[in-house]
Amino acid sequence: CVWCPRATASIPGTVPGTNASTRLCELCAPGKYQSNTQSSECLPCAPGTMTDEVGSQRCQRCAQGLYQPAFGATACLTCPGVRTT
Repeated sequence: CVWCPRATASIPGTVPGTNASTRLCELCAPGKYQSNTQSSECLPCAPGTMTDEVGSQRCQRCAQGLYQPAFGATACLTCPGVRTT
């Protein structure tokens, strides 16, 4: 068995964190990331961050003037009115 690489997680029903040499690791979906190897799940991006890529190792902070109040975001939102971050 080999460990699942970063930006992936083992598919449910397989040995957690490994691909058992049959490639049972899957890339993290948009809005999720995994920065460690040996992982059994991808983690949702925290509020204030996002990723719109498949297989992310980290989430990006929202740029100035943008925000994201939710977990697992794939985009940041524009601040309403004349507000900024």
